[in-house]
Amino acid sequence: MTVSFKPEYCTGCGLCEVTCPKSAINVIKTVSGYHADIEGCIDCGVCTVYCQYGALTLETSPFSQILDRIKYSKTEVNFENCVFCGKCAENCPRGAIDVEKRLEKDRVRLGYVRIGEGCIQCRNCVMFCPTDAVRIVRGRPEIDESKCIYCQICQGVCPKDVIEIHCDSCKVKFEYAVSGHVDVDIGCSLCGTCEEVCEFDAIHVNRIFEGEQSFDGDRCLGDECTICINVCPNSAISYEYGAGKIVAFDDSCNFCGKCEKYCPGNAIEIERFVSERYEEIHLPGKISDYHEIHPVIEVSSKCIGCHFCESVCKIAKEINLSEVRGEVEPESCTACGLCESVCPMDAIVVREKL
Repeated sequence: MTVSFKPEYCTGCGLCEVTCPKSAINVIKTVSGYHADIEGCIDCGVCTVYCQYGALTLETSPFSQILDRIKYSKTEVNFENCVFCGKCAENCPRGAIDVEKRLEKDRVRLGYVRIGEGCIQCRNCVMFCPTDAVRIVRGRPEIDESKCIYCQICQGVCPKDVIEIHCDSCKVKFEYAVSGHVDVDIGCSLCGTCEEVCEFDAIHVNRIFEGEQSFDGDRCLGDECTICINVCPNSAISYEYGAGKIVAFDDSCNFCGKCEKYCPGNAIEIERFVSERYEEIHLPGKISDYHEIHPVIEVSSKCIGCHFCESVCKIAKEINLSEVRGEVEPESCTACGLCESVCPMDAIVVREKL
């Protein structure tokens, strides 16, 4: 049994690194994304509980057994309240929610169909059916009653009176006619956006741990650095200005610590503690620090010197990154990849030196 790493879900936050009891995980920035270097793992499952993005999974572990026993899930959907409007899926920043919608036709349309003899295969019924419910099979019409709305158009256009439609829809006591299902992927980051936008109190997120964020303005690199606000997977950070720049966190913060890991001034600190609701899980706290990062930034000849990279990163500005061609290894860089993500020419690649 080994921990499975899904790079497509990893955000590089490093929470697994600092909470692993055996310090067995290093999350490395590579050319293609992130890679988890796992060595010395004892399959305890702590990392899979802490991972907020579904990047680490383990089929069975002591902690997964506890979660199964308490029937834990990242989200709960109250299907009695849900109207399957899809707003949760539309607003999910991770694309982790899928809403399936089904029309319960019997709640709004009722009736029955009779087919007689004498069809001349003129296909009027097929042509004019608004729901594509009619087809000609072996010389006579067939009507799919799962599609038919008993509008009687086919009956009206049949020159031989072969089709009889009886509509009882006027007798139906109308109910809400949409049903469906809501699926939430393991990539849910517990930001709570779905809960916030739902007008029917139908979906709720369950956070195993809570936390506190602290910001040291004296260590912050100031207005020229925007790394924390740009690397936050949940868009939970904003800036406030008074006597100086203040980093503020909203309720969508899941305490993953990516801002802490990549802050070049070490101005942010995240503390975590298990929620009262899940105290029996007994998760260990922070065990170690993030691994030492040795960044490599490669700038290709595609660079046009637009200075976008320097506009979002003070370190990029200090080393005049827009003038670099080839590789550079700036000591203060945390390999967050922000310069790479804003480059319009895909001229920058950020990775860690192995």
